[in-house]
Amino acid sequence: MDDLNEQYEQVPAPLHCHGKVPPLMARPLAVRRALSNLLDNAVRHGGGGELGLREEGDQVLIEVSDRGPGLAAELLDQVLQPYVQAPDAAQGGWGLGLAIAHQVAQAHGGHLSLHAREGGGLTVRMALPRGMCPT
Repeated sequence: MDDLNEQYEQVPAPLHCHGKVPPLMARPLAVRRALSNLLDNAVRHGGGGELGLREEGDQVLIEVSDRGPGLAAELLDQVLQPYVQAPDAAQGGWGLGLAIAHQVAQAHGGHLSLHAREGGGLTVRMALPRGMCPT
């Protein structure tokens, strides 16, 4: 997480982090890539965001939330597929960030879901099981 902090210190958009979890048995580069993709999306589409970490039962929950335009309900599952973007998405991406994060979560035995935020914006929730390291 320290290297992610350093990466986003230079970003002019506000990013806030709250919560803490014990070390997770995971592929660190894959999880870092997924988090980086989610945070990049929050900055690009939401002008900044929040990273929340917490434990829930036998899972670690990672939530990245923003106050951007959000997504229409019918797009929430579609944008998890490679090369799919919202029709009004900011330019500069390929439509791979959410798909990669989704695949990383699945490779770890977890899942990724998108949720509209009350008041506007989006929350991306990645749930990863504790104690399972992918092969």
